[in-house]
Amino acid sequence: MRELWAAVALPKDLLDRLRWLFMGLLLIMVLVSYPMLLVVSDRPVVVRVLAVVLLTGAGLWWSWCYRRGRFPMAGLLIEGAAFVACVLTVDDPLKAVSLFYVVMNFRSLYGSFRQVAGSVAVGLAFFLGALFLAPHLGSPDRTDQIFNVLAGIPIVAVIMHVVAQTSAFAARSAARARLLSRSGLAIAESTGSAQVRAVGLDAVRELVASVPGTTVEFVGAPARPTAGRSLLDLPIRVDGSVVDHLRIAGPGPLPAEFGDSLSVLGAQLDLGFSNAALTEKLRHQAERDALTGLGNRRAAEDYIAAALERGPVGVILLDLDGFKAVNDGLGHAAGDALLVELSRRMSALIGPRDLLARLGGDEFLILLGDIGGEDEALALAERVLRAVREPVPIGDGTVTVGGSIGVVTGGSGESLLAAADIAMYEAKRAGKNRIRSAVSHVGERPIAVVVGQHATVHHPVP
Repeated sequence: MRELWAAVALPKDLLDRLRWLFMGLLLIMVLVSYPMLLVVSDRPVVVRVLAVVLLTGAGLWWSWCYRRGRFPMAGLLIEGAAFVACVLTVDDPLKAVSLFYVVMNFRSLYGSFRQVAGSVAVGLAFFLGALFLAPHLGSPDRTDQIFNVLAGIPIVAVIMHVVAQTSAFAARSAARARLLSRSGLAIAESTGSAQVRAVGLDAVRELVASVPGTTVEFVGAPARPTAGRSLLDLPIRVDGSVVDHLRIAGPGPLPAEFGDSLSVLGAQLDLGFSNAALTEKLRHQAERDALTGLGNRRAAEDYIAAALERGPVGVILLDLDGFKAVNDGLGHAAGDALLVELSRRMSALIGPRDLLARLGGDEFLILLGDIGGEDEALALAERVLRAVREPVPIGDGTVTVGGSIGVVTGGSGESLLAAADIAMYEAKRAGKNRIRSAVSHVGERPIAVVVGQHATVHHPVP
């Protein structure tokens, strides 16, 4: 039912409305022609039936072409046979002129100018041939009157074709404007360069979809032409510098009407990539500690959530011992230099899937993204503690601090951090500069702190 309604409903575009109108007129004229061919005509029954069959076939052909939006030239044989049958069957050839006139105008709404000219020429040849035969079969000679009407058909056909081309161009321009509006909004809402790239590719592909054989892709270097294919290179700029190239290749040159739309799309992509770069820079800044360049608390929480989806993780929570004395005695600049150096040392100890973050002040967290168990976490914690206790050159002297470490494996994000915090403070209560571990269980039993000592303090710092 929906397909039937879609076939008969009035379209929205001007060109489609013109085609719809002429298709309706043709169907009405075919129906009106039946009584003239079957009842009014005095030709033999076989001739009348044959004319009705040929006209019906032509009507079905016109409907098929209307639904598919094209008129193959081969269909002129079907139409020509219907014209000849109608002219030779009706009692007066003038009655067939209106049908021929509507068909020629209808055909002028499809195809190129060359196709329209060819269809008009062939149609006139069929119709005039039948017109010259009609008087020999007993029909009145209407050659002079019909010639006056037929003389205007080529002119009207050209006018209708120009109207069709103008309407089609306006429809394509409106479609491109809608596409640019959608793509501009989608690019503006994109959250990263990958999304901008995907939206841009979809938009350009949709824009050039009417040109068969055209390919669209991003390439890192300027595109190079290949044999037998045209090439359009659209550089993508961020802050004035070319960062990528959009290559559009096809078997022939792109229509000139695409030029402005591609320029607008290029500007949209430039702005989209610039916004994405700025967003990524701000996101990076929001997730990084300004002093050490390590991840901050927000980055740590996000990383924990992502890591737990892959499997068990381990957490090492470190709080420096003696850091306040460095700040009070040597100043905050010395304290900052100490934090930067210790961050560098700890970064050298972790693996590629681990995360080192500064949670604030002198508190650091190491998230083990790929851990084999508690023993592996404790072994890394011991290496970290040894690295922290090594003297740090500050100014003309050296500074030595220690650390209290809590180690936790397994559990959810909140329980991991809570358990690591408890274990770390247990290490402080036990005398600082040592390691304590905890096991985090979710929904089984409360966090239990294991007091077993896994590291000894050689040079505690007060």
